Amino acid sequence: MKNPVSPFISAFLRSKTSLLTILSGMLNSLSLLFLGQAVSHHTGNLSKLAQGLAQKDLPLVGMMLALILCYFLGAMLSGLIFTSQQGLLSRRYGVLMVGAAFVLIFASQMLGQSLFMAPLLAMLSGIQNGMYLTYKDMLLRSTHMTGYLSDLGFLLSRIIKEKGEKSERFWLVFFHLLAFVLGGVLGVLMMPQGFATSMLIVGLLYLMVGAAFVYTGLMPYPKEQ
Repeated sequence: MKNPVSPFISAFLRSKTSLLTILSGMLNSLSLLFLGQAVSHHTGNLSKLAQGLAQKDLPLVGMMLALILCYFLGAMLSGLIFTSQQGLLSRRYGVLMVGAAFVLIFASQMLGQSLFMAPLLAMLSGIQNGMYLTYKDMLLRSTHMTGYLSDLGFLLSRIIKEKGEKSERFWLVFFHLLAFVLGGVLGVLMMPQGFATSMLIVGLLYLMVGAAFVYTGLMPYPKEQ
């Protein structure tokens, strides 16, 4: 009889999407530092859009609309190609990520630290977040973390009330939040390298992860027993 694996260890071993979350944290951190724009989550950008509309600040309205629209289009593009089998890492995701990585590398080297890069980074974040991945009927995301904070609080309440139930899900969410913070820290540490070099490194990392998806193909997350 096999020894039972602790929920903590089990969640850690199943946190494959944390790699994507680290990259998302790096991308958003670098965008904030170099471009002054958040590209992985858009609650604040919607508030800024409202501010710009109220104050008739056309440049602000234009930038916020570009960020929000590009993120939306990225998610739509991802949705158009994702596999019909829910909760799987598909080779098509890998191909899309490899293509996006090449675009990121080329654009960052050509445009440099230009505000035109911010909508492109938002589109890449939208593509990444549009990947429909599930684990035990829980939707996994790799860019915006607000929902995960809510999930973490809710799951902790379930653990307290049900004496340990849902603890594996709790740790899975925790690892994704930790991964985003880690990615942000790595982004800050890369800042002295400059924008173009930092984007080149991030692009190469996306290329490696995308190639890994292409190589491994479909990897199902187990259903709730």
